[in-house]
Amino acid sequence: MKFFNASFNVYDLTEGEPIITSDGCFKNWKGEGESPIFEKFSVDITLFCDMENLSFCHLNGTFYAQDGSELYFSIAEGEIICIQDKGCEIFQYSFNDIATVDGGTKRFQGATGSFYPNVLIHNGEIPDWFAQFACSGLIKLQLDDQPSNPDPLPWPED
Repeated sequence: MKFFNASFNVYDLTEGEPIITSDGCFKNWKGEGESPIFEKFSVDITLFCDMENLSFCHLNGTFYAQDGSELYFSIAEGEIICIQDKGCEIFQYSFNDIATVDGGTKRFQGATGSFYPNVLIHNGEIPDWFAQFACSGLIKLQLDDQPSNPDPLPWPED
């Protein structure tokens, strides 16, 4: 297992009329960031958000590394917390439910693990809305020639 961390901001790029289901309102978040494992990367996240009940579900995300590799992650359901202490003028909500690594492509094929997303949400109107992620956790990468007994790949050189 290797330590995994990634820092990035996402912005709400949901298009058209809101899709509202019994799970909440569909959201599409996109952003960019940096991480030792990806270097610079982009990220795409979809989820259903229910702000009335301060919850979300079906969060699915993909990290896109510069080399074309993708790493998939998900959170089945989570709780959104209101921030009421120092700093609440910038960030009004947060969540930190464990994300599961669900494999990927190329160098992340067969990857497993989990991380805490450590998300802070600035709940302004759509042009000003953003969420700040400071992910940390453990990830196990699989060698191409050892699918039944995965060993971690070396980290990219700094």
